[in-house]
This record gives sequence, C-alpha cells and structure tokens, in this order.
Amino acid sequence: WIMAWTLAGTTLPSPALYRRPRVYRGARVVKANGQVGVDLISASAKHSFYLEWKMLTTTNAGYIQTAFDATAVTTTGVTFVDVLGGSYTVVLDPMQAELQIEWVPYRSGSPRANVTLNLREV
Repeated sequence: WIMAWTLAGTTLPSPALYRRPRVYRGARVVKANGQVGVDLISASAKHSFYLEWKMLTTTNAGYIQTAFDATAVTTTGVTFVDVLGGSYTVVLDPMQAELQIEWVPYRSGSPRANVTLNLREV
C-alpha cells in the first residue's frame, strides 16, 4: 500500500480486510409477468465500504473510535481516503449505529481489539 487510510482527518491503521462494492441505489421489483422493474435514484454508482481490523493495540483501536465519533455526528459526510487512490464523502452505514469493539486477551497481558466499520458513500 502506498497511501495512508484516513477517515474524517484521522489516520487509520491498515485493515486486515477491505471490501468496496459498487452499488446502484433504488428499488428492484419482480412484476407479475416475471419482468424485473428497476427504479434508480441515479444512474451513477456509489460505493459501500467494509473495513475490518484484527488484534489492534489499544492505541490503534482509539484511532478508529475517534474517526467513528466524527463520522457518527454528521449528516453531510466526512472524507474517506483509501489506499487505492480514492477519496470519497461518506457517512456511517445506516445499519451501523454503534461501534463494536471486541476485546480479546493477548499473551502480553494487554488486550487486543477486533473492529469492523461500515461506511456508505454520499
């Protein structure tokens, strides 16, 4: 990876998993005759972003929490930059109302964190 991951001005640690599906927003319905009807909001594709981190230190989990907090309080979006060269205006995915941090024991005595973050392009 060449660039740094950033969300709302906060540099994020590199995720263990990153998915960026393209999404056309709108509705798809199957009509009585079997045809599929499509009612798109826009003919332009948007992206969803799924980031997952494993075994993060407390400090690195804190960076994600800071970025989450800044993203959670906005309705207009914040800037998300991925290492593939994209810069996007995003909000939290509507299904992510809270940040789940799973703390797991680690051999050094300090716990490590598993974190998942879901974003949606505005």
